[in-house]
Amino acid sequence: MNTIQSLIDSNTTVRDYEYTKMAARSLRTVISSRDFEDQSPEVILNFLLENKEQVSFGDQLRRYLFAHNDMGPSFSSIGLKDYIQLIITSFKKNGAPFSMEASTRAPSASVKKWLTQTSVRRSVVFLLGFGLRMSVEDVETFLVKYLNERSFNLVDFKEAIYQYCFFNGFDYAKAQSLIDYYNSIDPSDPRNPVLTGSPNLGKMQTDEEIKAYLCHLKTKVKYERKKDAAYTNFDLLLDTVIALIAEDKTRSHFDHDNSDMSSGFTRDMSSSDISLRMVEETLYSSTDYSEDGNIQSMKDSLLKDKFARYRLSRQRMNGLRKQTLEVDRYDLITLLFFIYSQENWEFRSPQMRKKRCMEFIDQINEILVQSGMIRMYPVNPYESFILLCLMSRDPWDTFCDVWYESYHRR
Repeated sequence: MNTIQSLIDSNTTVRDYEYTKMAARSLRTVISSRDFEDQSPEVILNFLLENKEQVSFGDQLRRYLFAHNDMGPSFSSIGLKDYIQLIITSFKKNGAPFSMEASTRAPSASVKKWLTQTSVRRSVVFLLGFGLRMSVEDVETFLVKYLNERSFNLVDFKEAIYQYCFFNGFDYAKAQSLIDYYNSIDPSDPRNPVLTGSPNLGKMQTDEEIKAYLCHLKTKVKYERKKDAAYTNFDLLLDTVIALIAEDKTRSHFDHDNSDMSSGFTRDMSSSDISLRMVEETLYSSTDYSEDGNIQSMKDSLLKDKFARYRLSRQRMNGLRKQTLEVDRYDLITLLFFIYSQENWEFRSPQMRKKRCMEFIDQINEILVQSGMIRMYPVNPYESFILLCLMSRDPWDTFCDVWYESYHRR
């Protein structure tokens, strides 16, 4: 199926490539199954629960620590406090921080969270890489295999620096000095080192190589502009979503007013009438709300281990609007999916749905690349979920039904 096969990016690492091929085969199997056409929500949820088995990040971290340290003969005999103390001691010895940003959280609280969470953000893996003096291969394994994400994003200057340091065994202080160097680069300075030929990405061994590449990112790739583009793309997508919701609510009022053969008065709604709470309620319309007005906790969902990091709450949308949070790829993917899902999909053939899914992939890849991110990655369970919804008869109903069933199936 070209729709899925087109996601494979041969320029990534071999490990990424192999994982993506396996994911593509799995998605093809689901889409071609006998029940997918008529029972896609059930089929998709079963696929996510049964074929996407994932050991929690905390368990994987404990296994890594046990395998790389002399902790005794029995894995089961080691308690959480022992792992916490081991990590804290190692971080202090290696001069690594417990957060990439200023934080008042106690180190023990941060470490306990890492050891008990089902999933974490990429920045935690990089912190562990420095704190535990991981090899570049170990860090890549945590990213690709345990987080189900791409390997190092070498368009992001920080991730390029981290990879260089892990590859050469440098500590966090070295990484910070290179980050400071990048921030000090004046793009107009003719004395900047020049990148000659293709960069030896992933295997740079000298400061001259990495500094030339960092100058290339700042002067040619212009990574800062890509971060700005991420916010711009988020705002544009969210504005489109809000406009669609306003249009739908206007249409719903019209249908309601005319249901009893009334005068046909229409209550027009504009984008300014749509709050971020209303956006959240629309995106997760099949999910209940608690008494305090918050969306039902992910701990009650069968997909909690896989989707906990990907819900686009009104609090997150507000932070992204104010640029106090950084845009994540999943924010962009969710919003563009909603836009595509609001089209009239009724009576579309599987071939037509495949074509539209391909157009979604092309558009989201363009947005992701503009935003300094890596293309769609079907190994990730949430991204495979979105693609499967697009291949179903009614993407929006399927999306909602899967969320609903994840909370109510017993």
